Amino acid sequence: MELEKVANKLMEVSEEGVSTISKLCREQVQLEQDIRELEGAIKLKKARLREVSEELLPTSADEHQIKEITTEDGYNVTITDFYDARISATDLEQREKAFAWLVDNNFDHLIKNKVEIVFDRKEHNKATALVADLKTRGLADKSSTKTWVEYQSLKAFVKEQIQKGEVKLPFDLLNIYEGRRAKVTKKI
Repeated sequence: MELEKVANKLMEVSEEGVSTISKLCREQVQLEQDIRELEGAIKLKKARLREVSEELLPTSADEHQIKEITTEDGYNVTITDFYDARISATDLEQREKAFAWLVDNNFDHLIKNKVEIVFDRKEHNKATALVADLKTRGLADKSSTKTWVEYQSLKAFVKEQIQKGEVKLPFDLLNIYEGRRAKVTKKI
């Protein structure tokens, strides 16, 4: 009988407790919804900013043959060329073709490699032996497997090659995008 009383007592939840939990649940759901809406609004603002800075302002400046100007209300506007490039992380065939192109054209210095080997707990002796072998080869501090090209290095390389005009770049393999961008700063 005593056990039944304890069980009934544990099952009782005060109205105040239920009310507090319900209120906090509603607040959490509302906050999650607010964040989704704000993230959507930010996405729209970024798209509009890209349209104004990469299309509308550069096109208008071109129409009026302006490369740089300070407006009457103190905004300094400069139109510059920019380049973007990325090697696909998901399309492995495309990725391999991009790496092959870099190697074939003597730009393989852009490719980074990382080698990593994971051992089971019971393979400690194998791991220790491998590290010892790597030490004798001067490679002990280098372990893990990954091949990539740093985004900023690729972007700088593409800009340099386009400006030199000596090498025909594979725009599709390197996902190259050329554009013009307006930089606007407020004069003080």
